[in-house]
Amino acid sequence: MNGASVSVSKIEKVFSGAGPQPLKVLRGISFEVQAGESLSVTGPSGSGKSTLLHIIGALDYPTAGSVLIDGRDISALDESSRVEFRNRKAGFIFQSHYLLPQLTVIDNILVPAWNSRRDCEEHIERAYLLLRRVGLSAFAKRLPGQLSGGERQRVAVARALLMRPALVLADEPTGALDRENAAALIELMLEMNCMEKTTLLMVTHSEYCAEKMERRIEILDGMISG
Repeated sequence: MNGASVSVSKIEKVFSGAGPQPLKVLRGISFEVQAGESLSVTGPSGSGKSTLLHIIGALDYPTAGSVLIDGRDISALDESSRVEFRNRKAGFIFQSHYLLPQLTVIDNILVPAWNSRRDCEEHIERAYLLLRRVGLSAFAKRLPGQLSGGERQRVAVARALLMRPALVLADEPTGALDRENAAALIELMLEMNCMEKTTLLMVTHSEYCAEKMERRIEILDGMISG
């Protein structure tokens, strides 16, 4: 498995209906990320960081422009192809872990495989492997409510990697953690980025997190600064 190359070209995003005038959130964003690279996206609240990440992850559509993942324009895909892309090519980590409270840790990690046609045993084996890699092998049968905030985010990292994604998109993954747990999570994500050979894009307010990435871009008023 190799990481995905990402080419973002002249992306614009306009929201209509939120007020008397359309709201232009992204204003011609362009940049490239090499396969296997880690990139942080920083900027103040409301600058369009999360919107950009959602467009790259096929969770939202751009108003104009294109996003090429390994040369494939995902912004032009139909909805069924976008669902397949999100399930096969991309892994997502958010500020809230979004673990299902009624499922055990191991079953939460296996959620992305629910609609998969691949061998169930293969997914189970990988889930336990990832659980070991994030340091929680003893917690497989616990419920999310029995874990700390940092532990829940570690489970979310394992879940994001289950389907061997080429691209991992993280939106403020340390935002709900204290400084110590945030630092530990970033170190884990970079370690997994290296071991799994993924491409990592992270939106963050944290200067510490941003500096740990190989490269950084800053968005101000919907445009790349500098």
